[in-house]
Amino acid sequence: MQNCATAWSEADIPALGTAPDARFWVALEQPGPWGAKAFTQSHLDPALGARLEELVATAGGRLLLVRSPAEREDAAAPRRVLVGGGPSASPWLGRCTVTRPEDLIHLLGTEPAALATAPRPDWLEPCEPVLLVCSNGKRDRCCAVSGGRLARSLAVGHPEQVWEATHLGGHRFAATALALPSRQVLARVDEALGHRALSGELLCLDARHDRGRSCLPQRSRVADAWLRDRDQVADPTAWALTEQDDLVRVVHADGRVEDLLVCRGSSEELELPESCGKAAVPVTWWQVEPA
Repeated sequence: MQNCATAWSEADIPALGTAPDARFWVALEQPGPWGAKAFTQSHLDPALGARLEELVATAGGRLLLVRSPAEREDAAAPRRVLVGGGPSASPWLGRCTVTRPEDLIHLLGTEPAALATAPRPDWLEPCEPVLLVCSNGKRDRCCAVSGGRLARSLAVGHPEQVWEATHLGGHRFAATALALPSRQVLARVDEALGHRALSGELLCLDARHDRGRSCLPQRSRVADAWLRDRDQVADPTAWALTEQDDLVRVVHADGRVEDLLVCRGSSEELELPESCGKAAVPVTWWQVEPA
């Protein structure tokens, strides 16, 4: 049976704008196996995993578990933590180490939503850009095969910058990856694209490979990725975006204003599975045109 990622790739369905919603990201090192619901199905205490997931999600962020492609599990070792946040025009990435996973709750504090807009907090130190590659095979075999292979290959030359990660959504676009600090989510990642993403800079990619910046609202996320591809401009301050229904207004840094219509396209004839082993569903995608 053909896997979902191959089917969607051969059908040339765009990945444009399909990044998950996440104003900020928190990645906690958790070696060992992960289940389909990784926060409660791993060697992490399930009650703690559920509490952390809720704390981050309620604040508008997204939690990931990560592990080094090269290191084996050591339950007693301190855990590394990566946090990517800040305003969309000036993102930051920080890291720290916790003796126990539960220490992360104290560090996140009572208002973790501030991670999306405030400067990097003092409990995080700056670090090199990272690429988090989804390899959660219990969610989908495409992520295990293509994601795991990609992470191991990239980690050979960049052991501190490449991590395997839990579910990023979009199995059908595997291998998928999250680049921090930019919060750009990538689709159909190969080694060449993975190496480019390790720069930490926003990339100008086509609709097959750019799932968008997770920190932007949905239609702005689509329009932003589309504009970067059209204009080949990667500066996150190059334009400001506002939404009204299906319309996105773009105010460029040079004063130009344009309106874009961002809506869903579909095919009545084409049905594909969104995940391996699941039933085929009607295919939809995001599309952009001048208003």
